[in-house]
Amino acid sequence: MPVTIRETPRLNRFRLENILRGELRSNKNPFLERMLKQAIEGLVALEHGEVQPILAPVKTNDHGVTPFSAKKYRMMAAGFCDLLRKKGYQGKNAESKVSLAYGGVSDSTLDSWKNLSKDPSLKSFREEIAKSEHWDEHQLMTKLKEAGNFYTHYANKKKKEVKEAKKQAGKKKAPKKKYAK
Repeated sequence: MPVTIRETPRLNRFRLENILRGELRSNKNPFLERMLKQAIEGLVALEHGEVQPILAPVKTNDHGVTPFSAKKYRMMAAGFCDLLRKKGYQGKNAESKVSLAYGGVSDSTLDSWKNLSKDPSLKSFREEIAKSEHWDEHQLMTKLKEAGNFYTHYANKKKKEVKEAKKQAGKKKAPKKKYAK
């Protein structure tokens, strides 16, 4: 009977660390050596609850606690629309399937996601889904549901963040002035 090893972020970081250590041993380039050492140190630091500069997120104008993940799953939604059309679904029928999986987002929201980003790294998520024509109906609907669940998870995380921010803002109201009678 085959043994299944559950994928976890910790296990994947350990694997990546080992790959980087192998690259470091075979490397002859001093610039690359410095970067590999920083990356390894950054992965080790994560295991101790610290984020090193090489792995720290940059400041952006994006909103929410998970702006990259939200954009990723939005681009995947556009890819699912493309794939469903390739598989014979008519335009609105394809979009309604995706909308339902993504928590009932509107057609106009889905349309806006299709033009979301010029960033090639985000665009690749759409393209990867769109070219998955080898998926049968069951695989396609399973993957769509899975992506929709992840998206709604991140969307709910954002809603909680907004709610918490409003709650905190309410606590910081200026004290009422007392007027003399």
